[in-house]
Amino acid sequence: MLWKSAVLTGLLLTGTACSAMEASIAPEATPESPAELMAQDLVAPDSTAPETLPETPPEAPPDSIAPPYPASPRPTPMSFQLENYQWQNRVLLVFAPSSQQPDYQEQMQQFATQSNGFAERDLLLVQVLADGESRLNDDVLEPASADRLRQQFGVQPDEFVVILIGKDGTSKREQATPVDVDSLFAQIDGMPMRQREMQERE
Repeated sequence: MLWKSAVLTGLLLTGTACSAMEASIAPEATPESPAELMAQDLVAPDSTAPETLPETPPEAPPDSIAPPYPASPRPTPMSFQLENYQWQNRVLLVFAPSSQQPDYQEQMQQFATQSNGFAERDLLLVQVLADGESRLNDDVLEPASADRLRQQFGVQPDEFVVILIGKDGTSKREQATPVDVDSLFAQIDGMPMRQREMQERE
């Protein structure tokens, strides 16, 4: 009887030890199934996360940019009275139908590089056009002044005429063809008043 009790006690002790060992071992994680893994990928993102907006491309510059200042107004045409320049300036009047007239274009081409010669001789250039803007040097003349000059010298709108007015207010030269610049300057330099001017300026 004693040996049966000892055997029974040993079996109980062995069973208790096995149970304790099993309890101390952590259970192994069960692998997730493919369906569970797919479900994780389909979980909606956190709705509280800030939304990223696409970048807005810069606006293209406009084709034309308005100037920061208004356009300059056209100068007011000036009145011209020949007698106002007497004893101060010589005046060269060039009458023409328009700026497209061949004689006028040839004459202006000759004068294009003679600004110093004109200034030295106190010579003003007045362009009187029947069609287009008439000018005193670079200043625009009013149409009434151009008409008055045509009437004063009897020049028709379709005529080309060059007239040189001396400082005394009288006509010194008149011709219906372009004048040669050297010939014009030589004529002026031979005038008694011009001779005195050159002596005074030496």
